[in-house]
This record gives sequence, C-alpha cells and structure tokens, in this order.
Amino acid sequence: MHGASVKGNVGVLDLIKKSEKVFPVAFANHNAVFSNDNKEIWTGLVSHAGKVKVFDANSFALIKEIAVGPDPSEIIFAKNGELVLVACGETSFLTVIDAKKKEIIREMKVDPFPTNVWPGWNQSIVFVENSNAKSLNIVDLDSFKVIDFIDFDFVPGFVVFNAEANELWVCAPKSNKVFVYQKNQTQWIQKIEIPTDVDPHHIGFLKNGKTALIVNQKGNSVQVVDVSSKKIIKKLNVGLKPNGIAIWE
Repeated sequence: MHGASVKGNVGVLDLIKKSEKVFPVAFANHNAVFSNDNKEIWTGLVSHAGKVKVFDANSFALIKEIAVGPDPSEIIFAKNGELVLVACGETSFLTVIDAKKKEIIREMKVDPFPTNVWPGWNQSIVFVENSNAKSLNIVDLDSFKVIDFIDFDFVPGFVVFNAEANELWVCAPKSNKVFVYQKNQTQWIQKIEIPTDVDPHHIGFLKNGKTALIVNQKGNSVQVVDVSSKKIIKKLNVGLKPNGIAIWE
C-alpha cells in the first residue's frame, strides 16, 4: 500500500445496547484495542510512515498520535496495562510504549520483519512472530530482552501458550496444521502436528485448558480439539472468513 491512500476505520460494538459506532482513521489499520481501563482505543496505521493513534473511547476524539516504525500491525497491552507493544513489519524491532505517558520507551531487537506480537504465559512474557524468518522470539518485558526463540520449517501464524498443559500451540496457515511444542531443559521440541481445516488463524482455550478451539479463516469453521489426545472432536461451520475468537466462561 506504499504510495496509496487507503482509508481505515474502527468499529465499536455495544453488546448491551446492541449498537455500533464507526469512526474513520486516516489510513488502513490492522487492529484496534481498548486500554485496560476501557477509556482509550489504540490502533496502528499500516503505512510506511507508521503511526499509532490513541482515541477517547467515548467521544472518539484523538488523544495522541505516536510515530513508530513502518507498517505497524498487531497492538497489545502488557504488564497489567502499563505497556503497549506493537510489531512494525519493516523493521527488526518490537516497539514498547508507556501507556500512560504515550511515549516510546524501548525499541527491542527481534528477527527482521516482525509480523505480529502476541501475549505470552504471563504479563511479562510476549511472543513475536516472524513470518519471513519463519521464527518466534520470546521476549521478557522485565529485562527487555529476547530470552528464547524457535526456528520453524513452516511459516508461523498465531501463537498461544497453554499453561495447563505447558504447551505452545502454533498455527501454520499455509500448511493447514497446528503444531504443538513443549520445552525440555534446553530447547523447544515439536510434540505433534494437528491437521486442520483451511488456514488455521487463531486458537482459544477454555479455562480448564483441556479444550482448544481452532478458528480456520478460509475454511469458515471452528474445530474443537481435545488437548490431551490432540484429536478433533467437532467441527462448527461459521460465517465468512472468521478472524479470531474470544471466550467467556
């Protein structure tokens, strides 16, 4: 989209009032996320002159524009809402922003062309997915260092850790598989691969960690997996191009 002028927007759904409000942003945006106190909405504009914009969650007025690296993608909050993280695709860095001051405090070196950043196994650990390098960086936000990594022989997508099973589940969208890893004393070992429907895109676990839900974007489906046996026990057909799943129990 370099050189293009592609507008974006943010849609806000009120599930109690069953209403929807949409407000525009100046360029195509990847995702939008509420701050932990639900008072702000953060979104990144996927342009060569990368920007993260912060809006008031009620009035949608712009609070702050933060210049970041080119092509910012996924934005997440970490450290109980104290930090905002964004992967900028045309860099080799994970950008760390102080959520209160709305200022960049760190540019953490990761593998080239980071694709996305995902929550890790606690508020201090996050995963940086690198599709071009076919790798995963595991980042500690207490030390601001990459403390571990995995190199894959496939293009990784969404990554999530199951604390109950002590397993790392990795979507391989181009292979139509989910790979499950577990760490021994020194390295991450691939335990098993789970064949899925087309384009596994997101994974959610029920709170007991014993059941996984795999969202298949091009398969228009959700597959229910028994975590212990890694067997698919049910397939649910859903709407067109599902992008993710949120679970309330």
